[in-house]
Amino acid sequence: MDSRFWRWVVIHIDAPYVTREIAETFFHASRKNRIRIYICYSGPPFMNPDRENRRVMMAMECARPHLSRCSEFNLRILYRSSTVIASRYLDGTYAPSRGKLSLISSITDSTECFGAIKLICPRLLWIWLDAQSLVDFIFTNTGHTSFPQSNIILHATRYRPHGIPNSLLAKSFAHAVAIARRKVIVTFTLTDVEFSHNDHSEVISSISLNTRPQEEEDHGRELIIRLTDMEGPSISSLLNHIMADTLSSSLISIDNCDLAGFELHDRLPFQCRLSLDNIRSTSSLTAITSQWDGSVLLLRSCAGFNRDFLYILGEDTNICPNMKTLAIDGLHWSLGELIHMCEARHNAGRRLERLEVEGDIPVASGEELELLEMYVDEVDWSPGYDLMQEHADMGRRGSSDEVQV
Repeated sequence: MDSRFWRWVVIHIDAPYVTREIAETFFHASRKNRIRIYICYSGPPFMNPDRENRRVMMAMECARPHLSRCSEFNLRILYRSSTVIASRYLDGTYAPSRGKLSLISSITDSTECFGAIKLICPRLLWIWLDAQSLVDFIFTNTGHTSFPQSNIILHATRYRPHGIPNSLLAKSFAHAVAIARRKVIVTFTLTDVEFSHNDHSEVISSISLNTRPQEEEDHGRELIIRLTDMEGPSISSLLNHIMADTLSSSLISIDNCDLAGFELHDRLPFQCRLSLDNIRSTSSLTAITSQWDGSVLLLRSCAGFNRDFLYILGEDTNICPNMKTLAIDGLHWSLGELIHMCEARHNAGRRLERLEVEGDIPVASGEELELLEMYVDEVDWSPGYDLMQEHADMGRRGSSDEVQV
């Protein structure tokens, strides 16, 4: 194979034939190319921490001289202790073309600080680190100073210490959000993160989002916080601290989370859009919407959005009191129940301005849509293609039957 076309260098740490000499040979053969580096397992990860640490160290020793021409760096392993080791080799490197940095682990066996204190990556737009490493990285004095003045997507990946103290505080992560916002970083994703239960302070004083200098503007961009596979106490603890700045323009997205124990000190403000995905219970939906004053609610694949929740939306004035736009798909409710909810809100002076319904939903008749439009200013009813086709087929069969009679 012509080495001029080698763009990926993949080092399988569990493959015994991938020796230092083999790795160095591939790096040397591709020395004139811009490369992507991927250090990972080739199969199921079965190493103990000590052996994985040694193999990752070997891979990083081979990769270190070539990091300046690396456009993507990816490390996906089992233990966080290995990502800490790898981070020390990244420290102080200059990579003018690097657009993505990803170090992901599954087992939090260490709470050591992330070691890449300074990275000069003017084109870096994607950063995937475990939650503690991301906080460590942002908190460093020089770690983020060379980032581009544009939207950087920060993804905090799995961090759940077991058998060792959890030192990750929700207020520390909120502080990291505040620091990152100074660089107009507006998208944060947290997946499978657990914060320490020793975080008892209710607000952030000197480290709120208001610590940005007055002259630094948000350039009209909203802050986006995406939360996936997390529990109610960790979510509410984080939002309680971020709420110190009221999230003046924000989108909070919660996907596949257990919201039991969710409790805020202050309600989510009017400027906050709320997106909920894969919320399974009505009680979980009620837990968060009862503490939200926003105007835009987006619900997707939520089993908890059913007859009971539609009744609550229509009758309980504490639930979504200012909601003007509702976007849903249809799995666990009927059209009659939806119409009743819209009518109840209209009669109570809480009329919807826009209703968006799409996906696997009933094909509404003209009379039903007219009823909805009596209680909602604008209705966008978009059933999925399969349902529309089925409805059309039923219509054709009905017409055929009539002809035969």
